[in-house]
Amino acid sequence: MSRTTKIRPAAKPAANDSPTGRTGAFIEPAAGQPRLNVLDMAREGLQYDLATALRQAAAQDTEVTREGVRVRSCNRPTRNCLDGPEPMMILDLSGRIIDVNDEAERACGWLRQEMIGQPIQMIVPKSRKETADDALSKCLAGATVRAVQCPSVTKAGRELPGIFTLKMLTDDRGEPDAICIIAKHPVA
Repeated sequence: MSRTTKIRPAAKPAANDSPTGRTGAFIEPAAGQPRLNVLDMAREGLQYDLATALRQAAAQDTEVTREGVRVRSCNRPTRNCLDGPEPMMILDLSGRIIDVNDEAERACGWLRQEMIGQPIQMIVPKSRKETADDALSKCLAGATVRAVQCPSVTKAGRELPGIFTLKMLTDDRGEPDAICIIAKHPVA
């Protein structure tokens, strides 16, 4: 599904002079090092649907259309939230990963593209599924859930102890929009 292509610049880089910091309705440059991965550039709320559509298109070798997809407009922009030094993930309201920061990639061993669209349970040991489900339920009910002691599982299958905080993110109308998970004390 992924190919490396040598690309010649079509134009000189330009500064972003948008008052909102946004460069497009659906994609924007990813934070950090320049990347050509469209999933890294997709606006909040589009990553999961775009990742699943790309997988389906590649598997079926056909065009795929998704309806009802919306760009997120959180009061707390998730890209800015994810610039922190601790591993962080943003989940949709069904518990699927829609974005992660570089520290979460490093701690978990998965690439961002591998994590987006997956249920959060991909990093939770089966023996602690009930703990994770309980914390998500409390967060969905509106509580900020602090000091959840639950290990995470790396891509290599290693369990890392951690203490997590879950916080609901809201849209411009104050409606629940996403869940931010912050690992406060992971042992990597």
